[in-house]
This record gives sequence, structure tokens and C-alpha cells, in this order.
Amino acid sequence: MKNKKILLSLVSITTLLPFGLVACQNYQQNDKLKEIVPKNRDIIFNSPVPEAEKTEKMLDSLVNQLYKTEAKRTEFYNLQNSEEYKTKTKAEFKKLSSEYLAQDTLEKKRAFLEKLKTFYNKNWYFFLKNIDKFTGEFYDWLLFPNSKEGGHSQEYKETLKTLEKPKKIVFSNPYFDELKEGDESAELPNTTIFYLKKQKNIFRIIISDIIEENPYIEFEPYSWSFNSGEAQNISINLVSDIAHSALVHGFAEGFVSFEKDMVEKQKYGPPSEMVYLWEEKNA
Repeated sequence: MKNKKILLSLVSITTLLPFGLVACQNYQQNDKLKEIVPKNRDIIFNSPVPEAEKTEKMLDSLVNQLYKTEAKRTEFYNLQNSEEYKTKTKAEFKKLSSEYLAQDTLEKKRAFLEKLKTFYNKNWYFFLKNIDKFTGEFYDWLLFPNSKEGGHSQEYKETLKTLEKPKKIVFSNPYFDELKEGDESAELPNTTIFYLKKQKNIFRIIISDIIEENPYIEFEPYSWSFNSGEAQNISINLVSDIAHSALVHGFAEGFVSFEKDMVEKQKYGPPSEMVYLWEEKNA
């Protein structure tokens, strides 16, 4: 199923499963998925494409995964273009952002994050379409859950305690660089994982119930951000491979690759979780 990747010029186009371990099983469902999802979904541009057009095609790709008929897609876009919807959604994003900032401990922020996630998932298109209206605030350092086979080293976790928090993320435009399907999708029944990248920040997006009538999207209201590292380009392939090994399978080798290969050798630096809050510039 590796040929499921969608490419946009040098940019690949093709939420999150709960951040826990997932058993790779139910291949019969995956066979059914193969029959439903087009085998060749590559979109290749032989000439440079404006950033706005590339981003639109990335978001359209996600819309097409969720809404399988033209009628449903039209209904969805009509809602997104409604001034009433945009006004109400903007106001709620502002309100939730203020409430999140009022939480004065990590524990309180963690509890409130579920409320953010529910609203962000429901209004995912508005959020991504207006990503430049949001500011990324440090939430925590990214750590995958331990498994029976492995986990993050104590040395790495102790190192994180000595680091300064990353600076706020401020985007000057709403354009994304890359949307790519993760290799782990091949082993997850009825589910597709996407990685959406903007600069040195990656959103891990999950679309579940792909073979059902009403698929749904999930992602955390934060990105995996590599802004503290020296590397200027972040490879979705590398991040996806490590997530596949450590997050999905819980392999010890995946945690080693996370710390030694990604963080150190490739100079990505320790990834952080940056939560996005409405902070419209020039407002």
C-alpha cells in the first residue's frame, strides 16, 4: 500500500490514533480498503505551483477522504464559506484560547486540552485554513508512551528538564509545505495516518472509519515541533518511520532512533508539543 502516497511536485500529498500502542491486525479490512480507495492517487505538478494552490489541494485531499460524494463536499464547503459560521467559530477559538491560558499548571492545561481537541477536530478545516491566525505555545516535550519492549531513556528525559522552553511559533502565512501519508497506514485497519508539515512543525492527523459511510478526523491541537534543532528541513519520512516503530509498535529500536538518530545525528533537536491558540495578528 505504499503507492497510496499522493505527491504534489516535490511536496507529497496524499488523527490521531490515541497516543498509545496499536496492534497491527485485521488485514481483511485493509483488503477491503484497497478496493474502495483509488490505487493511483498521485498528483504531480511538472512546474512550480503557487503556495496557495498547493495548500488548497492538500486540504482538499483531506476533505475528499472525509466526504465521499460531491453533494457532501459541496455542503461542507458551503458551511466553511458561511460568514455566520466563520464569525461564531472565530469567537469560540478566541474564548477557548483565553481559557487555556488561564490554566496555571500543566495538569490543568492537560485536562483542558481535551476540550480544545474536541473543538479543533470539529472545526479542523477552519483551523488549518487560518493557521497564521494562531500562535504556537509550548505545552510539553514530545515523549511516546513506554511499551513492554522499550521506552525513552532516563538520560534523555533528564536532559529535557535542563532545556529552555522553545519560543512561540508565529506564522506569517497560512501555507503548508507538505501533506504525506504515513507508512503505518498500511498496517492499521480502516485508518489512514497523514503528516501535515509547515516549516519545522508537523501535525499527525488520523482519519478513521475510511471504509464506512462517515469517516472522521482526529488530531491533537498541537504540532510536533523541531524548532530548537539545527536542521533546517524536517523529513516526514523519518518522523513517520520513528512514530511507526516506537509509537505504533513500541519497539525499543524506535525509541533509540528517536533519541540517537532523529534528535542527535540528524540534528532535529528534542521535539516539543506546541499547542495553537488564537492570536490574530493586526487584529
